[in-house]
Amino acid sequence: MRQISILHPGGFRALRMVHAAQPTPSPGMGVIGVEAAGVNFADCIARLGLYAASWRYAGWPFTPGFEVAGRVLALGEGVHDLDIGKRVIALTRFGGYARRYIRYPAVMLCANAPKGYSDKKWLVAVADTERLGYPPREAAQ
Repeated sequence: MRQISILHPGGFRALRMVHAAQPTPSPGMGVIGVEAAGVNFADCIARLGLYAASWRYAGWPFTPGFEVAGRVLALGEGVHDLDIGKRVIALTRFGGYARRYIRYPAVMLCANAPKGYSDKKWLVAVADTERLGYPPREAAQ
């Protein structure tokens, strides 16, 4: 499986495409096939080494990504609130910049994607950054 990892603090050159083992869900966990991952301000600050919580929690290297959208690929024993193949959105702590993401517990902060689902539209942190960080289009012109 491919994922983007940050090997050390730095600019964009600190990002590396690496290969990792395919995640397998343990009881209560689910695996999401990532179709979209949010790229947030916090990811950029973490990459620069300025977000201490990221490297204290995850260490170096780590895979950024605070949210993903995609489909449920696998479920561990005891997960009954999600179905394989279901489109979902999930908040993550880290790890979203990957082809697969394992969610524990599977249903915590993971929801069926709403009707009219669009990967970009439902990435929560990106949508909030856009909503709070940019003036309405009419005001910007």
